[in-house]
Amino acid sequence: MTQESVADLGAGPVIYGSKEDFQHLPDDLKHLFQAQRGSSEDWTAEREWRVRGDLLLSGTIFQEMVVIVPTQDEAMAVALEFGCQVALAGISGRTRVRELSSHYRLKKI
Repeated sequence: MTQESVADLGAGPVIYGSKEDFQHLPDDLKHLFQAQRGSSEDWTAEREWRVRGDLLLSGTIFQEMVVIVPTQDEAMAVALEFGCQVALAGISGRTRVRELSSHYRLKKI
């Protein structure tokens, strides 16, 4: 999904810092916080975004999502149920994702 779409759903980028930094955050941002415990635990490369509570996915958001699944059977099930793009884990590259997505993009009957 795009950052803009995720932000529209109420998500925001994770805020990394120390336990002391957490104490100074306003309550409405604390759900975005991830403690850093020295250089051995650097999670910043993940560029994670979070949302408070449940993330309700509906409407056109499915058109831009890519769901990564481990098997072709799961790819078929996800495509049939939700109509979104799918990719198999371990297969990289945008071309391959598009190829799989067009193969599995099915509509419920």
